[in-house]
Amino acid sequence: MYDSNIPLMRQGCVTDTMDESSKTEAEFRVPSGRRLTLFYCHASTDPSLHPRYPPRTDVGARPAPRRFRGLFEQVNSIVFYTQVGALSDNTAVEGTIADFGVIGLGTEVLLSLPQVAGSSSEFELGLGTNFFRGFAAVEPTLDLRASIRTLPQISVYTIFVGLAENSPIQPYAGVTFGFAELWNARGYDREGNVFELTADTYEIGATGGLYMDWAALKGLYVEVGYRVRNFESLNWSTETIPVNWPRSIDTSGWIVNVGWQFRIRD
Repeated sequence: MYDSNIPLMRQGCVTDTMDESSKTEAEFRVPSGRRLTLFYCHASTDPSLHPRYPPRTDVGARPAPRRFRGLFEQVNSIVFYTQVGALSDNTAVEGTIADFGVIGLGTEVLLSLPQVAGSSSEFELGLGTNFFRGFAAVEPTLDLRASIRTLPQISVYTIFVGLAENSPIQPYAGVTFGFAELWNARGYDREGNVFELTADTYEIGATGGLYMDWAALKGLYVEVGYRVRNFESLNWSTETIPVNWPRSIDTSGWIVNVGWQFRIRD
């Protein structure tokens, strides 16, 4: 509803005035002795009808915000790796790969960090994810099927440079922190009943490795580490479970990662 005493200043709009004689054709009543002005606008591509809002010509993708562009500029490498390991606590679960171990895959991006004053070492920040599988319940009445996923995984590495001039091997060390969860976990009893299982925990660890900087092997690396990953409370999909089924799972253990670092920039 629009007061006819106020001028209409909109471009590209059409106005109609309706008095009491027209109220039989309208869906609403017009009070006696008053006038009602209706207006409606039509879409138009004519710029003259929209002087304040000209048509957009930037049909391409919008540039990333400056803070994200600055972050991506610090990415120096993308890493892909495979991992094998052995669980250190076999109370509730045990590895099944070669009758003792677990296996998995992971990926990570590495960002350059500012160098510490007075230090010859370089520092990198790793942002990634990984998973591993290949473990089973120790309890014979439980058929446990699950993987463990860590997302995100955040690491800080220090690269020891200057230890040997033109050395083809660069040693490094790092610390890791992440969020781990049981992934697509289910338990089956001997009658074939299915019980869904969820759990999550924090993961912390330390790593030491060697990076190859020589000819055709440039980019290859091998590292050894230990991860603390204890799921202290399991959430089963039923209120009661068999007496011998686990209430917690400790999947801490040693790992060996073998991967390739694809360097984007130095």
